[in-house]
Amino acid sequence: MKMAEMKNYNEDNFREVEWEEGVAVVRFHAPWCPPCRASADIFEAFAAELDDSVRVGKVNTDTAPALAVRYEIWGLPTVIMFRDGQEVKRINGVKSLSAYQKAFEKV
Repeated sequence: MKMAEMKNYNEDNFREVEWEEGVAVVRFHAPWCPPCRASADIFEAFAAELDDSVRVGKVNTDTAPALAVRYEIWGLPTVIMFRDGQEVKRINGVKSLSAYQKAFEKV
């Protein structure tokens, strides 16, 4: 199994998530956010478990504020899981690896 590649998303390339079929997992974060930094390794470990049929990426809300507004990101970090461009699951705040795994099972 080939693992998913982590991609940095912004306003220019986020249409890959919104318009293409399939599953995507996107983490909204900011470099100044202590909980984001503290939980980055947990999200990376979760992403490493996903195969390459899943689009996995991160959005820096400082450099992509329009996406933060569009998806109503009020707290960081926030992970949104999409199926065929539609939000199907949202996880706010710092969570454990198993919390991400359980949420993904339902996607």
